[in-house]
Amino acid sequence: MDEPEKNMNQDHADIPIPPPIIYLAALGLGAVMHYLIWPLPLTLPDIGSIAGERLRTGLGILLVVIGVFGSGFTASRFKLIGDSPSPTKPTSAIITTGPYSISRNPLYLFVAVVYLGIGLSLGSLWIIIMFIPLIYLVQRLAIIPEEQYLESKFGDQYLDYKAAVRRWI
Repeated sequence: MDEPEKNMNQDHADIPIPPPIIYLAALGLGAVMHYLIWPLPLTLPDIGSIAGERLRTGLGILLVVIGVFGSGFTASRFKLIGDSPSPTKPTSAIITTGPYSISRNPLYLFVAVVYLGIGLSLGSLWIIIMFIPLIYLVQRLAIIPEEQYLESKFGDQYLDYKAAVRRWI
């Protein structure tokens, strides 16, 4: 079977790199830059080093907790309709309730919150800087192919949803 024919028969988004790998690669690169090459500490100004460090760490941990619970809740929406949250699996319906009524990509959004929380709690400006290319890559390598898949599978139903709900927030 040649490549175009194979793509016509697949019932999932054509994602070249799984999104968790993109998040982990950005986190790893940021950590390598911070701990092995050129540390760029992230500090909060004018509240004292110990108090500032505790506040920064606490805010980071709070973001991680919010992101983990939000991710779990969002993934559970797929279980309710018998689908998998994996973009490499078929989608049987468009979810428009819960977090999906606010963002078309709440799972990626909550994982991004976890990512930022890790960077904040570790006090690594490099991890925070890597957030910019991370979001660009997630959008180009995961979100856009998913949108193309959903448009081709659901047509006007997805286009109406896309028009009503923002991509991120």
